[in-house]
Amino acid sequence: MDEYTKSYPLSLFAYTPMKYFIYARKSTESEDRQMASIDDQIAEMQKLASELKLDVIDVISEARSAKEPGRVKFNEMLTRIQRGEACGILCWKLNRLSRNPVDGGQISWMLQKNVIRHIQTYGRDYNPDDNVLMMQVEFGMANQYIKDLSTDVSRGMRRKAERGWFPSKPPLGYLSIRRDRRSNGQDEVIPHPTDFKPVQRLWKLMLTGNYTVMDLKREGDKLGLRNVNGKPFSKNIYYDMLRNEFYTGFFYWNNENGIRTRFKGRHRSIVTAGEFDQIQTLLSRKTMRRSARTRDLPYRGIITCGECNGCVSADRKQQVICTVCKLKFSVKTKQACPKCETNVRVMKSPSRVDHTYYRCTKNHGPCSQMSMRKEDIENTLVDAFRKLNISEEFYQWFRPIVLDTRGFQPSEALMEQTRLKKRKTTVENKIDGLIQLRSNGELTEEEFKRNRTISYKELADIELELSRFNLPEIQKKRIKNAFELCRTGIQIFEKEKDPDTRHDLTLKFASNLVQKDKKLYVTTDIMLNYIKEAEVKYYAKKRPFEPENTLENIEDLTEKVMSIPEMWRLVNSIRTCPLNIKRENETISSELFD
Repeated sequence: MDEYTKSYPLSLFAYTPMKYFIYARKSTESEDRQMASIDDQIAEMQKLASELKLDVIDVISEARSAKEPGRVKFNEMLTRIQRGEACGILCWKLNRLSRNPVDGGQISWMLQKNVIRHIQTYGRDYNPDDNVLMMQVEFGMANQYIKDLSTDVSRGMRRKAERGWFPSKPPLGYLSIRRDRRSNGQDEVIPHPTDFKPVQRLWKLMLTGNYTVMDLKREGDKLGLRNVNGKPFSKNIYYDMLRNEFYTGFFYWNNENGIRTRFKGRHRSIVTAGEFDQIQTLLSRKTMRRSARTRDLPYRGIITCGECNGCVSADRKQQVICTVCKLKFSVKTKQACPKCETNVRVMKSPSRVDHTYYRCTKNHGPCSQMSMRKEDIENTLVDAFRKLNISEEFYQWFRPIVLDTRGFQPSEALMEQTRLKKRKTTVENKIDGLIQLRSNGELTEEEFKRNRTISYKELADIELELSRFNLPEIQKKRIKNAFELCRTGIQIFEKEKDPDTRHDLTLKFASNLVQKDKKLYVTTDIMLNYIKEAEVKYYAKKRPFEPENTLENIEDLTEKVMSIPEMWRLVNSIRTCPLNIKRENETISSELFD
């Protein structure tokens, strides 16, 4: 006996008066946007029930797509029909009940078994003794409509991605123009009229290296960035923004095989690929902002343990040696000697001990590393600053060469820059031509992908080469700060006793601090190492030239020093240097520049 009829014999239904459920559904998907709304469906079905004198016991509605099984209220309605609460359904059209073969088969089976005795739609009805083929054809047409629509939408979005436009809703700072609101040739993704400039400013602030994501959120709130509900964005939105390659001019979308593919976008970018990598490095740094309570403990949270990779914390010990019983005790929580109970205030010139120790928190498991005193850490940092200190003469000579990308370039470099710009234009035109050929069907998908990959790689190589000649303002500021740090960093560090100043200087100077075996190992910013390396080579070249070093031959000296290929390599390395990238064997504790 069938599961629908074993509890309810057919003889029961012969004497049961016909009762109906009105079922109305409105999908949020595009295929139903032209369908009558739920209120309109219910009104029409109630009017039809009144005309046909049908007994309606309940109205069931839901805003849910029927392209997949799992509608809660639809399943509840079928369960109530199986219990015998009703035996008929009123709906606007049959596709309101199902657009997938699972639900459609369930309705058909229940109708054949007389569990559902009547289905009334606007214009026709369905009974158990009808030809089931007609119902299956209608359900099949509804299901096929969904499949065709999905295929058409996917193809259209894929073609849009191939043209260089992001097919979905763009991220914060951009606006997608609807097809019916743009003319031919107009941009399909444009900068948002109010949000683009604030977002652009946030990226620039992050590139300075002095802001955390939480700082960026506060700035975004001040600049008026809000979601659709008028509320400030959460911190996670800013994390997502900083990790989204869309802002570099690229985006990802699935190709026809469902493989995630990288596309070159035609929208306006905010940062370059190099700047994007710098920010990813900043986001991966395990540094912590210090609260006002811990500002007297510099370097806290920026040093890691060399054994267990755990965080190194600071502990300040303030002790007094009792003048009566000679017991050493802490005065953080005690105002009197715990042994003889002599108050500290009545002691005459007691010996005081005030030391700050840095130790591994051991939060990654057992660790054998011992603590290290603050004075030893600062002595190591002073040595590091001294080893990267540059002279005023070299500063005045070399800094303009790095910053002026035209005045100090040889004619061959200018010719190379012009050649690269022409190559870039040619490759960009080639990519546009490939997209047009693919849109016209003159290229297969495989040919298009192969040629596009080659062209994108060539374009990336050209842009990397061009970055040597064109310094963005943010990179210029970094270079200026690096030169100032090499020239005056040691003087500031030794002169300033303020913990905040020393902490911030250390962050700008070092990209990695590791404490192991009661020693501090420092990995410095790679740009600082390039500058110091250039000074060493400058004086090595200048030394045999020194006896004749008069004002007349300064230009000659510049020409001779800059004729060394290694010097131009260092200039280009400084100009294109990413932020805080570690390099092997660059710890200050070793003799770097001997």
